[in-house]
Amino acid sequence: MKIKTKIGKLKHLLEKTSCNKLFEPVAMKLLPGDNKIVVQKDYEGEHAIELVIFNDFEIEGDKEMIITLDASDLLKQIKVIPDSHDSDIEIKDGSMIINTPREDVYYHLNENWDSDEDYYHNIPILAKKGTVFLVGNEETPFPIKAKVDSSELNEMIKRMKINDANFITFKGEDSKLKAEIGKLTSQKYHPRKYDPEGEMIEGEGATSVAVGIAEIAPILEGKVELHYIKNGPLAIYDEDESDAEDYSALYMIAPAGEMD
Repeated sequence: MKIKTKIGKLKHLLEKTSCNKLFEPVAMKLLPGDNKIVVQKDYEGEHAIELVIFNDFEIEGDKEMIITLDASDLLKQIKVIPDSHDSDIEIKDGSMIINTPREDVYYHLNENWDSDEDYYHNIPILAKKGTVFLVGNEETPFPIKAKVDSSELNEMIKRMKINDANFITFKGEDSKLKAEIGKLTSQKYHPRKYDPEGEMIEGEGATSVAVGIAEIAPILEGKVELHYIKNGPLAIYDEDESDAEDYSALYMIAPAGEMD
């Protein structure tokens, strides 16, 4: 099932659902063929609040679906996306992900890799319990989706300590993406510095991930816990590791999550 709307209107909806009890998860009932979302406190529908959305709101699908999410946390996350930008919201197996396709974001994740810009990039992980994941930077603050063999990745995530500020990046090699795990050991980012010849004289190596200001957010009473860097630098390298660029990024992972 998919719904389509403007990000700004989605923000308005979430503000209404989260203004009183900021951290109380809510259930969203999506009705195909209708232009409204029903936000309710439980699956039985008691105290349901009907919010009629805009004329351009569309739901694709042949059955209703209920998802559970923390509206206030979602609201914080989607603020990186321009209000006027169109977005598809995909519902799959009870999970929800905002997907804004952009060719300049997807080019380095597809099988027809044809670019000199072989960069590190973050991609979202779709959790089993139903949570939204976003990734972006200053130039392209939009979500990205990619299919990755996640069996080894899941094992690494399961070994993470729940209270540690762990995070994840992916490096592209031809059509494949390889995962590298890093742990934040400092609350401040230690930038990389290069001499005029391009040699690194200070900072972490390219096989490590950038260190930023970490924040750990418990979501849905422990059912899902997100680890993410909020507005922290992200190191992006080319293949020969001679060039680097820092971006402000917001991305998240969920322990024992699954790739979509």
